[in-house]
Amino acid sequence: MGENKKRMFRFNVIDIVIILIVICAAGSVLLRHNLDEKISISGHSESVEIKFLITSLDHSSGDSLKEGDSVFLSSGTTPIGTLTSEKTIIPAEMILTLSDGSVVRSESPGAEKIDLRGSILSSGVFGEDGSFMLNGNTFIAPGMTLSFYTENIITDCTVTEIKRVD
Repeated sequence: MGENKKRMFRFNVIDIVIILIVICAAGSVLLRHNLDEKISISGHSESVEIKFLITSLDHSSGDSLKEGDSVFLSSGTTPIGTLTSEKTIIPAEMILTLSDGSVVRSESPGAEKIDLRGSILSSGVFGEDGSFMLNGNTFIAPGMTLSFYTENIITDCTVTEIKRVD
């Protein structure tokens, strides 16, 4: 009978792992509390035009991006801006390697795919070092890939330019 009482209070490796997981979870909740406010850049928000490039888009999807549509990052439900009327559609470019090893650029056959250049009117804060925080809390820069959606399309694009709008 005394032996059973000793076994009830003995810790094993699984008990220690469970306790560590609970402590880590509680710590991460405390660290993430108000994280958006801690990492956001303070300053005055400015109107900007974010230019982007979507490559290898289906030809029929080009009409899905319409002026005035609200744009949302795929990671949220808060609009980041609106599409402008500036939209350029060009045949998608393919890079082909020939049998002799040379590389050739070619347009998509039959214009099945297109590349689309467009822009989004938005707002954000420029840092002292020239960095840009969309809505004050999401870092974006030229060359980055963004996933966004409108009411008509979900797509990925490459940011090509961020410029202030007067």
